[in-house]
Amino acid sequence: MTNIEKVLQSKVVSFVIRKINKILHLSFESIYNLDRVRGCDEIGISSSTSNEHAPTTDYVELLFILLRNCKVRGGTIIDIGCGSGAALVLFRVLPFKRILGVELSKELATKGINNFHKTSRVEVHHDDATTFKYNNIETVFMFNPFPAEVLLKVLSSVINSNERFKLIYRNPKYFHEIEKKYGNLFGAEPVFYKTSNSTYYILEFLAEPGKALKKCILIFLCASEWVFTFFEPVYMIGIF
Repeated sequence: MTNIEKVLQSKVVSFVIRKINKILHLSFESIYNLDRVRGCDEIGISSSTSNEHAPTTDYVELLFILLRNCKVRGGTIIDIGCGSGAALVLFRVLPFKRILGVELSKELATKGINNFHKTSRVEVHHDDATTFKYNNIETVFMFNPFPAEVLLKVLSSVINSNERFKLIYRNPKYFHEIEKKYGNLFGAEPVFYKTSNSTYYILEFLAEPGKALKKCILIFLCASEWVFTFFEPVYMIGIF
């Protein structure tokens, strides 16, 4: 077990993280028009092509995972099924060059567009994820937005448009289907992180099988991660 896993799975730390996440989410809700959990029929989309909407709220844990598994050095990250933009709020804190969101629900996409219309780095698109153009994407984030068939179709589109990218799949209900269809494109063994309220599935995809990427170096050791984490919320709230 890595240092980050030990930290995230500690009972005391998990309790503290939940409290921090609650404070952050309430703060972000007061700044942005973020949505709660809502069914497909409430947001005008079909349950045959989409799952219910649930906002990303475990900000501190996702921050850990992004730092641990992604080379956050000015690349592009996309949230597929972004809703009104809860995860995009966190991505703004990190030095991504471009931050994209794609949302099928017109209602949620409109909220997301309004949330970030003054921020040039963030783009929210009201579009169908199966036909969206995924050009020059380094990191893909998804919070279980689709049934298996749609998920595989979306991944196929991303794979066909990028030589390499990383997938961060929260609540990975269909990871077996991904491994079965695309296992030959994995650049390294899949990684699971169990956090206080969810599971994250991390994958590296390569257009050329066999060319494994070097593992990212964890810059922050366990102790300094916590210095970063406890001060980060102050910074995150302060920049808006």
